[in-house]
Amino acid sequence: MRLGPAAFLLSQGEVFNEFQIRAKRDCPGKKVFFVAYTNGSRGYIPTAEAFSHKGYEVDQAYVYLEEPSPLTPEADHIYMNAVNEVLREIS
Repeated sequence: MRLGPAAFLLSQGEVFNEFQIRAKRDCPGKKVFFVAYTNGSRGYIPTAEAFSHKGYEVDQAYVYLEEPSPLTPEADHIYMNAVNEVLREIS
């Protein structure tokens, strides 16, 4: 969603902050905001690096949220490509 110079990216999961940092870096001059927990709260969207650190978000949360399986490090690339595509479309 675009509102003037600001772009609001809505996500049903909790997005790791690094995605917002990358989006702002890739779109200088644009105010980019991520809004989590839209369309329901379904887990985390971690970066590829987070998988090397292990932890609740990448190894356990999906069980408690009754997801069929955890995400993989490739989710980082897929998600960031979608973010960049949306930002191009609404510019």
